[in-house]
Amino acid sequence: MRIPDLVLEKLRELPPDKQQAVLEFVESLRQKWRAGEAIEGLQGIAGEIQRPDYRRGHRGSAAGDVGQISRDVT
Repeated sequence: MRIPDLVLEKLRELPPDKQQAVLEFVESLRQKWRAGEAIEGLQGIAGEIQRPDYRRGHRGSAAGDVGQISRDVT
């Protein structure tokens, strides 16, 4: 049996107030899912977001850049 059929079967066993709670829960999941799709779409439009690499040994940190600038100026 498919998941939608199983959910519907179990939903029918619940009292009306619990069915309403299930409906509200499903709606909240749907809204979060659609919001996630919208964010993914925006990222696709803007291109891949470049995130700084904070792993150990990375020399592109702000402190390293300032130190390099001060050495270049003097």
